[in-house]
Amino acid sequence: MNSSAVETQEARARKVGVTDEALAVDLVDGRTIIVPLVWYPRLWHGTSQERNNFEIVGDGAYIH
Repeated sequence: MNSSAVETQEARARKVGVTDEALAVDLVDGRTIIVPLVWYPRLWHGTSQERNNFEIVGDGAYIH
């Protein structure tokens, strides 16, 4: 049986986008994660201005 070592690394955010329906996070490794905004009630009920008031901190480890 062959096995190969897979290097895993922590997902880090490069860019964040928020629409009326979804939260999209582009990761530094090229992947994009898109989730329904309804999963985040505070964002879902927020205004566009409130939804776009975020910052990426910790070298992309956190979104606040």
